[in-house]
Order: sequence, then structure tokens, then C-alpha cells
Amino acid sequence: MNSIRKIITFFACSLSFLIISAHSAEPAKTSFEAVTAKLDPNGHLFAYFNTAKTMKQLDQMMDSLLELAQSNDSANPLANNPFIGPMVSGITDAIKPAYEESGISQIGGVGMSSLAVKKDQWRQKTFIYRDSQKGDGLIWEMFGTEPHSLEILELAPAQTGLLVHSDLRISALMDWIDRISEKVTGGQSVTASAPAEFKDILNAFDDEVGFMMTLDPNKQLKIPGFMIQAEEDLEMNSFAFALIARTKGDKILSMINEAMEGGFAPPQRTKIKGVNLNSIPLPLPIPIEGLDISPCYFQVDDYMILASSTSLGKSIIEAKNGKGQITENDDFKSLTEGLDLKSNGISYISSNFTEWSIKLNELSMGQMPEELKDSFDIYLNYNKQVKGMVSLIKSNKDGIMLETRSSVNLTGEYLAHTAASIAIILGSSVQQFNESGMFDDLGGFE
Repeated sequence: MNSIRKIITFFACSLSFLIISAHSAEPAKTSFEAVTAKLDPNGHLFAYFNTAKTMKQLDQMMDSLLELAQSNDSANPLANNPFIGPMVSGITDAIKPAYEESGISQIGGVGMSSLAVKKDQWRQKTFIYRDSQKGDGLIWEMFGTEPHSLEILELAPAQTGLLVHSDLRISALMDWIDRISEKVTGGQSVTASAPAEFKDILNAFDDEVGFMMTLDPNKQLKIPGFMIQAEEDLEMNSFAFALIARTKGDKILSMINEAMEGGFAPPQRTKIKGVNLNSIPLPLPIPIEGLDISPCYFQVDDYMILASSTSLGKSIIEAKNGKGQITENDDFKSLTEGLDLKSNGISYISSNFTEWSIKLNELSMGQMPEELKDSFDIYLNYNKQVKGMVSLIKSNKDGIMLETRSSVNLTGEYLAHTAASIAIILGSSVQQFNESGMFDDLGGFE
């Protein structure tokens, strides 16, 4: 009886110890709260992925691959080859510091959510959490460190159909390359040995770059059918585009002026609202009705701009002076209603641009093999539902947020669109190989 009592007492004490230990032990910490606090919890999608184990496995895999590549084992033909060996050694020496300096290992969690804000408008969020205690890294510096006002919106005309603009810290990229170079070469950096002109451009660049495209519904572009292998001519809205870069001072503008003055045809200058618009004459006109190709370059405040037409150049200058800005566009206003536009980058697609791109896509329909047309229909039907989209990228010490407003639920239909796109690409590739004659002896394949 005493023995039984002792056994019961032992198990009771052991159980009490386990319970006390369970309550007193500190639970494992994850990034769940930090990530999900940035998302919409009551929508159609709410997802979280803890990357801690993945990052640890990635570190281990990196070390294993480097150890294998650098092995002097006789079974390693690459490392022991007198010609290939030094190249392999140089590459492997650079991989580890490049990975360590990239900031990838600082990713502490990823989250996604999707919420219907109102009819025909969805808000999608993707947040990449950063464990800042692990130091800095390239991916956390490339897109800036704090969201800011988007001055580019003061330059974009109301007829803008496509706008992609972002912070891009080239200086951070070059610093990353230099740090890797110094570790591999024992102190020699790429920037130090670069030409003076490259350094001048690098020093003049002010960490913003973008692309815009405008569509003019009042001016039709007619592409001859023979140029696109079609029976009839294609009519669509005329377009123009521009490359944009933020600069410090007018150093880049001066360099372009010097290069143009020394060329065959110096630019023609026109003063518009205090801005010198430099038109570049073309030797021959473009033989497409409605297509205006009259390139020009100019600088507005801190932004250096190269436009495909002088009419677009004038529209940009007028927008900067408060006339006809993208913020007056109904599509843009609807998508951005209630949205904090302070960010490190923006991408915007208007409903007009979607219709314009669908026309181009439909040109390929007749050229497609019959077995791919169903997949292509999925692709086209998805695009027809996209009435507009705007995405903002916001970077700070906690991580990177991508917030998107669109007329479709990207997390659902986008998957179908992506699957259809992959089917088209793979199917087209197989078809091209099959028609190339490479498999005639094998009887071809379907």
C-alpha cells in the first residue's frame, strides 16, 4: 500500500512540475503579431508565413554549396580544373558576402490579405517583415527608408495610362557591389576604378526613376495590317511615353547638351513656362499614321525627362504648373480615394490602358495554335475585368509593404491569369520547337 502511495505521489509531483514548467516557460516568439497588424483581418484572404525556419535552412544550404564548391576533393572536377577552378573560386568567394550583404536573411515573416473595400474595388496587402536586429541589407535600402510625398504626381498628365515610378538608391547598390568587391579582392572597389563620367552621373542621380505612358483617345493610331501580319489595319489610341529620373542639379542635362551639340543635329530649343524644351530632329519621319515621334529632353525642377514627343513634353510641363494633372483623372481619383499616397513608389494602370493593351493581345489570337486558344481566352477575360489598378510600395524600418487597389480580386483571379499565362508561354515554346524540325526524326510531339 505504501509502495502504491509512493508511486502516486511521484506521478503527482512530476505532473505538478510539468504544469508549473509549462506555465513558467516563455512561449516561442514569432513575427505573427508584427506582420498581421499590418493586414486586413476580415477580408477574403488572411495569410501568414513564418520564415525563420526557411531562412535557417537557406543559410545551411548556402554553406553546404560553398563547402562543396571549394572542396579540394579529387571527386570535385570543377575545383581541381586549372582553367575553371580559379573562376569557380572567384564566384564562390563572392556568393557568401553578396548573400550576407543582401539583407535576405533579415526577412522575419511574410503576410497577405485581401478585402473588398466597395463594389468593384479590392484592397490587397503584402507585407515583408524585417528583423532589424540582424543589421542592414541591400533590399532594405534600395527603395528608401521612409515613405514620402510623390512629387511625380505633379508631373504626370491627366491622360496618363501607365505610370511606374519608384525610389531606387543606386548609391546603395554600388556600395553593396563595392563591399563585396573589397572582400573578394582584398580592398579593391568597383567604383574607385570606374571612369570619371560614370562617377559624375552616379553622383548626380537622386534616387528616383520612372516611366510613364499617355493615351490620346482623340487621336487614332493606324498600324498597317502588313506590319502586324493581319488582314486589316489596326486602329487604336495614339500613345507617347517618357523616361524620368530625379537628379541633383543640372549636371546630367549639361552632359546631354554637350553630347548633342557635338553630334550631327543639335537640338532645337523652345522656352515653355520657363523650361527649355530641347527637341531632337529625326532624319526620317515614322511611316505610321497618327504616331507622333518627335523626341525631346528637358529638366523640370529636379526631374530630368526624355519624352517620345514634344506634345507630351509640353503636357508634362503644363501638369507641373497645375494644369491637367493625373490627380484630376476620374479613374485615378476613384482608385486612390481614402488611400495615403505617401510611399516610396507607385504603379498605376488606367482602364483606357487596359483596353489598349487588350487590342494588342488580341492580335496574337489568330497566330495561336488551336490548343492554346482556351488558355488565351482566360488571359483576355481576366484583363477585360481590370478597370484600373494602383499599387504603392512603402519601406521603413519594420519592412516593406505593397498595397494595391484594383477592380478585381488579385489573389483569386490573378492565380488563374498566371496559370493561363504560363500555359501560353510553355505551349508556344513547345509549338515552336515542334515546328522547328528538330524532332522530325522522332515523329514530333504534342
